Amino acid sequence: MMQLPKAFIENIQNELGDEVNAFLQSLESPSPVSVRLNPFKKSNSFLNERKVTWCDYGRYLHTRPVFTLDPLLHAGSYYVQEASSMFLHQVFKSAIDANATLKVLDLCAAPGGKSTLLLSLLNDKSLLVANEVINKRNNILCENITKWGCSNVVITQNEAKDFAALPEFFDVILVDAPCSGEGLFRKDAEAVNHWSQENVATCATRQHEILKSILPALKTGGVLIYSTCTYEAAENENVVRQLIERENCSLQIDGIETPDGVVKNDFGFRFYPHKIEGEGFFISCLKKEKESVSDELFSNASKKQLEFIDEKKVPVELKQLLKENFATAWFMFRNEFCFAHTSLQRTIEQIARSLSIRQVGTTAGSVGNKDVVFNHALALSKDLKTSDTTIALSRDEALKYLKGESLQKQADKGWRLVSYENTPLGWVKAIPGRLNNHYPKEWRIRMSL
Repeated sequence: MMQLPKAFIENIQNELGDEVNAFLQSLESPSPVSVRLNPFKKSNSFLNERKVTWCDYGRYLHTRPVFTLDPLLHAGSYYVQEASSMFLHQVFKSAIDANATLKVLDLCAAPGGKSTLLLSLLNDKSLLVANEVINKRNNILCENITKWGCSNVVITQNEAKDFAALPEFFDVILVDAPCSGEGLFRKDAEAVNHWSQENVATCATRQHEILKSILPALKTGGVLIYSTCTYEAAENENVVRQLIERENCSLQIDGIETPDGVVKNDFGFRFYPHKIEGEGFFISCLKKEKESVSDELFSNASKKQLEFIDEKKVPVELKQLLKENFATAWFMFRNEFCFAHTSLQRTIEQIARSLSIRQVGTTAGSVGNKDVVFNHALALSKDLKTSDTTIALSRDEALKYLKGESLQKQADKGWRLVSYENTPLGWVKAIPGRLNNHYPKEWRIRMSL
């Protein structure tokens, strides 16, 4: 039996009343397994599984497979995501015009579940800024964003206060705030061990500070989406109430459909594991009614981090791999050729002058000592042109590739794309009788086959 803190049980009993026993029993049952499909990478995986009611791309699985040993996970065909948090899809499509050209910020983005969901909803001319301040978590974010295959994204590593350098800039800001983690008790024993009433109070204070710091970067009339994975009113409804009373925000939840089992109250939506197939979650949606003034000092002084270049300077080996209908703007970032949609150039330049960038657009490759070196991100890009020279791998071969092993196969000399079930996995360099592996060393799987 899970040993829950006494104070937590008392709190949840006051909140749920007669339902508390059903709630506590639900924490002793296995967590549902759910994934979210990548709409840009057509795969047959999980298509016929039962849908998550509030997310077009969400699927429930009957059992939990060994995801690490599925090549399609590494190819970015899907993302393993808790079902409740996919309700962001419902909120976004109800409150925001996805056909518009938008600038969207996911402030606390790692590991990337909500960022990749947002990328699935945005058009190529809209830009997502996915931010994570902790370096180790930012590395994971970069990996997951790369696998999703979109170029309309900038990954930054900044504190919330740093975004004061971009006043009235974003149309939408998502703050999936650091919280006490009560909604994860069933999945994470450490969340139980770390819980305390003092930590709840600390989290609530931090949430207010984060929101106050980031609001000046949201356009007047822009949408703020706030979410946590806790049941605490101090971190949920009370935070939203303060946004309304002190920060000139108005609620925007009336037009959002509420599926059976989801609890809608005066400030947002609550998810309980005894009512829905998912973990504990809270989400709300607000509109910024008046301009916010930041207390932070900032400068728009240029931080020369990247440089847009003439297409003529880009190696033809890279240019010829992109789909003809993609309007490409090329730039140099960390000595590599990168690309994004031409419509995003000015916005990317603004961000590059103001924030610390970790990754931007899609990295295509670089010029080595002897030839052009293809970057792994190009192999996973949704804008990559398919080729009849792609080498199809069996499952065993794909797993060997993901472990970093060379493959004994014959192919024409040079760079070749390898795929699994018609989905690109990465690059190899073909030499007589062998394919040398160029899968990123830091991403290689270590689990026994």
